[in-house]
Amino acid sequence: MAKSQPNNFLQQSMSIKFLLSPFKWVIVVLMVVLILFGTSIISQVYFHQPALLNYELQQTANVISVGDGEAFHFAISRYCYQGLYWVFFEITGLDTLFEQPTNSFHNTAQVLLSGIEPHMGTLNDTLKVLAIRIGNLFAFLPLAFLIIAASFSDGLMQRKVRQANADRESAAIYHRAKYWRMGILWLTCLTYLCSPIPLQPILLLLPLSLFGVLIYLQTKYLKKYL
Repeated sequence: MAKSQPNNFLQQSMSIKFLLSPFKWVIVVLMVVLILFGTSIISQVYFHQPALLNYELQQTANVISVGDGEAFHFAISRYCYQGLYWVFFEITGLDTLFEQPTNSFHNTAQVLLSGIEPHMGTLNDTLKVLAIRIGNLFAFLPLAFLIIAASFSDGLMQRKVRQANADRESAAIYHRAKYWRMGILWLTCLTYLCSPIPLQPILLLLPLSLFGVLIYLQTKYLKKYL
């Protein structure tokens, strides 16, 4: 008789997973900021490229414009930047670290971290770039909802046709479309947020279109009889 596998409490406890899930998002955010910050330093210091923030603002202004009031996605960008600045500068004390030292500990910290002082502006610009890109992702949400709704309804109609014509099942297409759908979603977000070069927000239409196609295929090849 095969031995029973030992129970893993952390894997089987839903409450533990729920409590630990926010830390996964914190790690993802930290990794995105560090990747973008590191590549910005390499491109600007060693390759003498202009600041990424200026190009990002130009690319965003060419595609997404604001009317009389503040657009929703720009409000999202502002709040994201405030949150990121609070985490990386205010909580850590980097915003006041290089000011006039008030005690010996402050002076020692300045000496130890003096090498990163020239890059604090780059880190601040990195947070702004990341906030702008998050806002751009939110700007495409209405269009994404329209594409998803159209793909979902069209897929349901094709499923009805399959039911009426007694067409064959194709669970392989359904599962592949399901996995590729989530893969395209996360790969697009991470690639766009971590890119060290300015990207036009209009390029997000390509993965958004592929996402709609996969929604259509997944809905079309859903089980004919549930």
